Amino acid sequence: MTPTLVAAMDLPNRRDVLLSPMFSRVERNRHLTVQQLRQDLPALSPDQLRNLHDALRSIDIELTRGDAAEKAAIGVSLTRFCALTCPNWTPEQREEWMTAATEELADLPFLLLMPALEAARRAVDHPRKLIPWCYAQLAEKMGRLEVEREIMARMIEIEDGRD
Repeated sequence: MTPTLVAAMDLPNRRDVLLSPMFSRVERNRHLTVQQLRQDLPALSPDQLRNLHDALRSIDIELTRGDAAEKAAIGVSLTRFCALTCPNWTPEQREEWMTAATEELADLPFLLLMPALEAARRAVDHPRKLIPWCYAQLAEKMGRLEVEREIMARMIEIEDGRD
C-alpha cells in the first residue's frame, strides 16, 4: 500500500464533508432534483468546495482496484493464509488455489481488501470460505462508500450550476 494512498484515505476533508449540513440534507432529500436542492441550500465556500473535491477523490482512491504490484501483495497475503489453513496441501494444490483466489480477489478494492485478508487469517478456517467471507466483509463498506460518492457527486453538481 503506497503512502500516498494511505494519506488520501485519512484526509479530514472527508469527515468534514460527511458531517456537513449540506451532506445530510442532500442525503435525506435524494428525491428532489438538483435544481430544487440548489434553491434550498446555501452555497459552499471555496474551502468547503475544495474539501468536497478532496473527499470525493479520497473515496475514489479507496475504491480503486489494485495494480500489478498490489496484486502481488494479495498473493503474499494468500500465501500466509494458506500456510495457516491448509498445511497438508501439496505445493501444486496451493499454487492452483492461490492463483484462482488472487484473480477473484483482485476485483475488490485493494485498500479495503488487505485489512480483510489480515482479519481472515484469524477468522476463516478453510480456503473454500475465504472468498465469500471477503466479499461479505467488504459489501457493506463498499456500499456505504458508493452512497457517499453519489451524494458528494450530487453536491458538486449542485455547486457547479450556481451563477
